[in-house]
Amino acid sequence: MKEIDKIIEKYLEGESSLEEEKQLIEFLRQDDIGREYLYLQDQFAYYEDASIEKCMLNTDELQIIEESPVKVHKLTDMQKYLIKISGAAATLLILIGAFFMFVVENDKYPNDTIKDPNLAYNEVKVAFSLISEKMNKGTNKLSNFKLLKTSIEKAGRVSEFNKNLIKAKRLNKFNKYKSKYVSQVFGV
Repeated sequence: MKEIDKIIEKYLEGESSLEEEKQLIEFLRQDDIGREYLYLQDQFAYYEDASIEKCMLNTDELQIIEESPVKVHKLTDMQKYLIKISGAAATLLILIGAFFMFVVENDKYPNDTIKDPNLAYNEVKVAFSLISEKMNKGTNKLSNFKLLKTSIEKAGRVSEFNKNLIKAKRLNKFNKYKSKYVSQVFGV
């Protein structure tokens, strides 16, 4: 493994020294580096551009940025206590919600109440007959569609008859022209 690969590995793991990073920067500034290093060259070019932009700021702006205090708000003991209490309350609410969701909801479904299989069979027959009755009530109105279907079939036959009638009219015209020409040619 090349020395530069070791430096890159240390850099990516965050264990490189400033001297090694300077070596890496000098290596990446070269024009003919391998393809495997191009991603790092782009990354370091971005860093260099950002540092140039920082240098382009005037000294007053740079001083304001560097001197601006970073406010760190420390929590008081009371605030820490309230955070712990609210976390405990939220956990308790989640547990109560889970209890009602899983334990109480299971009571909504009836248990097997019929011990005698014959009685259960008769109950199922009654339920299915009720379902069948309701289904048949809805399908009675479909008989009108059967009537419509037969009417459409008859209309199809009328349409077929109409086509044959048109053919017959054409044949009749042909016979008229035939008799007219025969009489003219033969003088009949």
